[in-house]
Amino acid sequence: MGVRLLRFLALAAIVGGIVTGAASSARQVVGGTPIQVQSAPWAVFVQSDTDAFELDCSGSVIDATHVVTAAHCMFDTNGTKVDAADITVLAGISNFQAPDSTEQQRPVSSLRIHPGFDRTNETSGIDDVAVLTLAAPLDLSGPAVRAVALPVAGAPFPRGASTTVAGFGLEDAHASSANGPLESSNGTVEWQGGCGGFSFNDFALYDNGIILCEQSPTSAICNGDSGAGVVTTSGTPTLVGVADAGEDGCPPGSDGIAAYVGAPEILSFIQGNDSPPTAPRGSRATTSDLSWGAPLVPRDTLRCAAAGWPGSVQLSYAFFDVSSGTILQNGASSTFVLTAADIGRTVECETEATNSGGTTVGYTNATPRVEPPPKVRIARIAPLAGRRGRTLIVSVVLTAPAGLSGTFGVCVAPPAAVAARRCVNRTEPFGASGAFRFAVPLAIKSSAPVGAARIAIDAVAGLSAAKTTATLRVAKS
Repeated sequence: MGVRLLRFLALAAIVGGIVTGAASSARQVVGGTPIQVQSAPWAVFVQSDTDAFELDCSGSVIDATHVVTAAHCMFDTNGTKVDAADITVLAGISNFQAPDSTEQQRPVSSLRIHPGFDRTNETSGIDDVAVLTLAAPLDLSGPAVRAVALPVAGAPFPRGASTTVAGFGLEDAHASSANGPLESSNGTVEWQGGCGGFSFNDFALYDNGIILCEQSPTSAICNGDSGAGVVTTSGTPTLVGVADAGEDGCPPGSDGIAAYVGAPEILSFIQGNDSPPTAPRGSRATTSDLSWGAPLVPRDTLRCAAAGWPGSVQLSYAFFDVSSGTILQNGASSTFVLTAADIGRTVECETEATNSGGTTVGYTNATPRVEPPPKVRIARIAPLAGRRGRTLIVSVVLTAPAGLSGTFGVCVAPPAAVAARRCVNRTEPFGASGAFRFAVPLAIKSSAPVGAARIAIDAVAGLSAAKTTATLRVAKS
């Protein structure tokens, strides 16, 4: 009996969690393109064959003696772990059904399964990674068998990275048997925690520090692609994911789910650590909230709060433009002051909980659209009267709605022959509103012309400004 595995997730079970379907007949990259192995020389065929059971998966060469694959590929349908002696790795092949001069077949001498993987809890899929040690080294000198690079420790999450997935399975999700070609699909890594129809499932919400999802518009990973590498296509090919699961039926365009190799919890295990650190885990008690004052205008302060993270984590906060994904501010500060550049944006906060095992993120609600600042107005000023050589107090009243803050001030500017320009200002907090009175002392010159003069009055209230004029009648002293 042959079985080609890739765990299935049912969209109907988004709220309840991951649902694992029964193992089905051979399938591979649905909608993918047949390729020669030289285009993905790290891709290998992993087969476990006993008298009663055959299990076929994909994998990636990381050095001459080690292959990374999915942990669930190391168990039969009864949950029994396979023996290393029953596993064979075929490298340098473009079709596992057809002999190839570049083929290198190696038995497996030992295998390591990530200690965090729980075969009895297939609804989690956490730490679904295994490392196979080959009985003899591969020859990596030719173009058909090459090692893929691992991420650099501390590298940022590869959001938006272009990727390729090459796996051995069947092109038709409804076929009953495998025909053997290596097929690939090109996709893009989703934002951390984003997973298409599964974005609100528990693993995407709470375990995204060790999970990566990638999406291809025309194809999907499927049975037989378990363990295949999610590899970046820009620069040095780098293994960022190990294919783990997909949507039931493998519809093209659906997200593929992979173990995130860049997480220290995964990377350090692959590199030989059998007690890797554990990345932060969220739960239903973990919250991320964003608050602000009203109205939502420039100079308002957004406040991001995170709570409910277990253990000791370091928190940081990223404020970003929802529409473009542009990061507006990122760091330890949980507050962000809006500026005029934010008018028209909606803003969200990503809370980041980090420890030695990785970084898990949570997302807040988004703000409404940031509106332009409200308008300040200058109340009507009655005609003024003053005498030569005397000081006149000019009373100016500003009316301002809530949403203006910072410097509030008034400048009174008579003709230069009458008096020098004078300004008064003060600072008001965000949310202040109503009438703001200013008394501006105007020293009328002793030589000021007698008669009527027009004075200019300028006002500022935060990011809003207003202008008006008033009449000043100058009399002799």
